[in-house]
Amino acid sequence: MNNSMLEYWDGSSNYGVYVNGYSNVNVTNCTIFNFDDSGIYAANADYALQSYNTIFNNTNYGVYLISSSGTDTMGNSIYDNGYVNLFLDATTDAGVADNLVYSNPAWAYTCRIPSTRTC
Repeated sequence: MNNSMLEYWDGSSNYGVYVNGYSNVNVTNCTIFNFDDSGIYAANADYALQSYNTIFNNTNYGVYLISSSGTDTMGNSIYDNGYVNLFLDATTDAGVADNLVYSNPAWAYTCRIPSTRTC
C-alpha cells in the first residue's frame, strides 16, 4: 500500500491496515487515523515494512506488531493514539529507527521482544 489515506468512517473495520499471516507487506507514505483499534496491526507478518506514514488518533494502538520477524518500522510519525503509539510483542529481528513518536496518554513506545536487532 502506498500513498493512501485511510480513515475509519463506516463502522466496518477496527483496523486501518490488518495483516495476518502474510510476508513482505509494505505500508508506505500513508495517513492512517480514527480506527477503533489500531492504525496498523500485523501478526505473523514476516519482513513487513512500515515507513514514512502518519498514524494518529486510533483508539488503542498506532502500530501493533505481534509474532513477526524481520520487520522494519522507520520514518513514521506516530502520535495521539489511545493506549500505545508503537507496540512490539513477541517480535524478533525488528528494526525501529527514525520514528517521531509522541503525545500518548499511556506509553509512547513499548517493546516486549527478544530482538536480535534494535528496539
